[in-house]
Amino acid sequence: MKRALAAATFVVAMSITAFVAPGTAQPRTAPIDDALRTAVERGDVPGVVALVTDRKRVVYRSAFGVTDLESKRPMAVDSMFRIASMTKVVTSLALMQLVEQGKLGLEDRVD
Repeated sequence: MKRALAAATFVVAMSITAFVAPGTAQPRTAPIDDALRTAVERGDVPGVVALVTDRKRVVYRSAFGVTDLESKRPMAVDSMFRIASMTKVVTSLALMQLVEQGKLGLEDRVD
């Protein structure tokens, strides 16, 4: 299940580069929709919400599947999720951005 979610995330990330049709401002969302819908239909994940933004606006937002297998309540773009230990990923990403900007070094003391 984690592998399928990672694969779906990768597909979304890779689709971002070809997200807007050349010469237009019209997004092409079908590849993203298809990948996420297929992951749900295969049973890789019960439901998924995806969001893509640029610096100015939300360019893609969609939800597929259900929030709970028992109730079969449909997933919505504003569905709430428990993220548990995912805060470690967010914190480490922010830290590495500071390293990249030269504001912090990997060997710097924490205190």
